[in-house]
Amino acid sequence: AMAPVQESRTVVSTAMVTRGDLEVSRTYLARIESWQAAGLRSQIISRIADISVQEGDLVSRGQIVAVLDTADLQARVRGAQAAVARSRMQMQAVSATLGSQEKTVEFRNHELERDILLVREGALAQVVAETSADRLDDVQGRLDALRKTIQAAREEVTIRSRELEQARATLAYARIRAPFAGKITGRLADPGDMAGPNQPLVTIEDQHRFKICFEVPQSEMTALDQGMRVRFLSGADFPLTISRIHPALNQDRTVTVECDTPQGVDLIAGSTVPVAVILHRFENELLLPEAALVPAPDGGTTVFAVINGVSVPCPVTVMGRDHGMVAVDIIVPESSGKRMATGSTGTAGTVHAGTVHAATLGVGTTVVYSTYLGWNRLAAGEPVEVQP
Repeated sequence: AMAPVQESRTVVSTAMVTRGDLEVSRTYLARIESWQAAGLRSQIISRIADISVQEGDLVSRGQIVAVLDTADLQARVRGAQAAVARSRMQMQAVSATLGSQEKTVEFRNHELERDILLVREGALAQVVAETSADRLDDVQGRLDALRKTIQAAREEVTIRSRELEQARATLAYARIRAPFAGKITGRLADPGDMAGPNQPLVTIEDQHRFKICFEVPQSEMTALDQGMRVRFLSGADFPLTISRIHPALNQDRTVTVECDTPQGVDLIAGSTVPVAVILHRFENELLLPEAALVPAPDGGTTVFAVINGVSVPCPVTVMGRDHGMVAVDIIVPESSGKRMATGSTGTAGTVHAGTVHAATLGVGTTVVYSTYLGWNRLAAGEPVEVQP
């Protein structure tokens, strides 16, 4: 008697269909930046008298962090104060003379009016009236000159007062204050060094909150929008959304995207962290490995289920994929003239005249997925052996 022929079975790897949520995302390497940062510089050139902070110190807004040598500046202020006092005294002296001269003009004017009246009555010679007129012209000329002098004196007071204000403002620059509350992240000078506009003395950062920044290629810009949810792939875990997208491209044809963190989070400025931008979220959908998808001859997509040891094709529509998983929708096969068989997993397969036509997926369905080396060919109705 001949030995029975053993049926050849294809060894396959399988996974189980589940139901859950899938977030379609794109991953970027982001950097953590302080909410705001500044390098404090002197507005004037002077020697540093004192720097009262060290790295790590917390400072409040307006707190003095450095003081410059003020000897020359204070001397300039005293000189400006003296110039203002002199110009005011000169203006007061001219003002006093102006009052006296106005009274003299008034007297000479009355004198001329009287002499003209007497000349008309024949009681006074014409030459006397002409002499009075000359005297009035003389004092009037002096009055006009005094008025111009006092105007110049007022302008002198204004100029000297402005010089005093500038000297006081320059003196105020000798005390360098923190522009906002924050932490000193660098002390770049010491007492005795020269300070100037090009020499940062200390750096300060506001770390009560942070900005998460990353660059996005130009080709991916249209997929992102303000308000999209962002999550950390490692480390911190708190709500995050895209706060702003820069309107101009960088030199490397990328665009900078920023996310503002809540206040009080514990992060390290300057560090990097991977983040994922959530482009879409599928909820309560059938999920399976992306490696289980097989291109169908008609251009669609198929998944092979294992029912009673036989491969059964399952047409599906891929709704989204992310990190090796896909969310699929079932393409229900036509059932006219066909008998539906149910396997142990609860998957319904179509069996007719010894040929398996199609199956629909469900939670717990066993599906074949491609291994690293893959499988050469898998046909509908082919006996399979599930690899342990």
